[in-house]
Amino acid sequence: MPKRYIRTSGNYEIGFGHFFRSLALIELSELGDWIMIHDGIPEFLLNTLDNYFITHLQINADRELLEIIEEKDILVIDKYNYPEDVVIALLNKNVIIYRIDDLADGIINGNYLINHAPNMSESNYNKKFNGQLLLGSEYLLIRKKLLENTKKRFCNKKETIKAIVCFGASEHKELVFNSLKILNAFDRVNAIDLVSGKQSMYKPTFNLSKKLNNYSELNSNQLKMLFLNSDLAICSCSTIALELYSNNLPLIVIKTDENQNFLFNGLKQSAGVYCIDKIDFIENSNFLEILTKWYSELPESLDRKLFEINKIKTLFHE
Repeated sequence: MPKRYIRTSGNYEIGFGHFFRSLALIELSELGDWIMIHDGIPEFLLNTLDNYFITHLQINADRELLEIIEEKDILVIDKYNYPEDVVIALLNKNVIIYRIDDLADGIINGNYLINHAPNMSESNYNKKFNGQLLLGSEYLLIRKKLLENTKKRFCNKKETIKAIVCFGASEHKELVFNSLKILNAFDRVNAIDLVSGKQSMYKPTFNLSKKLNNYSELNSNQLKMLFLNSDLAICSCSTIALELYSNNLPLIVIKTDENQNFLFNGLKQSAGVYCIDKIDFIENSNFLEILTKWYSELPESLDRKLFEINKIKTLFHE
């Protein structure tokens, strides 16, 4: 019986997006025999794997996989700058390889490539991938709890709203400051939930008149409750953006790095999403006016129905 492995990474420096995509793939596949391989992850992520009863293995170098993974086993790789010589050696052993990608910058080796950015197409790939491309929201890698049981959003129905600000594990203090300052001035907002990756309380340096709740290192059940009770979100252009997007929230998405270009451009074409570069978000003194106008012009409702079309559920059963 072939074994299923997934190679991923996650820490406070690079964030937890790769890890949670990998966890989402395991959940959505509905197969309980995955082995997650990593090179060292924080304790709360290890605890998450234990809570899901997922076997995990720490390695020092990826060449170790040549001794671990056997012919016809499945390996999913969700990691930047992965050594291609290891991929080629594994392919020569008849290992079936899935690559999870969000850069479209030249991965050519593997049997399948998944890029779950909305509105992705083969035209985004200038270099030919040797296998099959699996692109777009049909392959969305979002934790099952966050993807299922989403509710239709009716925009502009409430006089006062609750906002959620999420910048993941990586610190973006300037963006958090600006987000809180703008939401504090937005008269329809009466409360703000701030979600970060570290166990630290954010204390604004200005007079915050709205109620502020700080959260960190939340599990999917806790995040889902915050999403369901929110009416507007500001977030970085990362996995958290897709988690909020799949829950039909109106989104302000901020690009913080060039490796987010394809996700950023895909979300930009979606209803109920306003995309902006980090510098523009920080330096634009008129952004409150932009937010007010954009929010007032939202569609009457948002219902993206992404769980119903998800193909990850059947991908590894074929």
